[in-house]
Amino acid sequence: MAIDAFGGAPTELHFCDTSFVTQKTAQVEYVKLASFGEGRTLRCSQEYSADEIKKLTDFLVKLLADAKAKAITVDAKKEGTKYVISFVVDKEKWDNKDSWKVVAQAIADEP
Repeated sequence: MAIDAFGGAPTELHFCDTSFVTQKTAQVEYVKLASFGEGRTLRCSQEYSADEIKKLTDFLVKLLADAKAKAITVDAKKEGTKYVISFVVDKEKWDNKDSWKVVAQAIADEP
């Protein structure tokens, strides 16, 4: 919403009571969304170029080809020169299943 309305300018949300007294504020974090399969979403911070997003989605398609989960969300950010990739998991499934091992093994097998 805010990226369309404000062109990516810094945006702060104010959550107010009925008298419009601010109770809580939140900064809007702009993200770029990309799909890497049906129900599979990559959320990237604004620092990612279109080329980087394409490379990352191609990597994720290969990495998660054998994953049984249909809905997967991956979050990608940059911290300085470091890329931070977060896999969003259902805690119940993470605690009770071995499905996370598919991702861990695939990453370990990468050259």
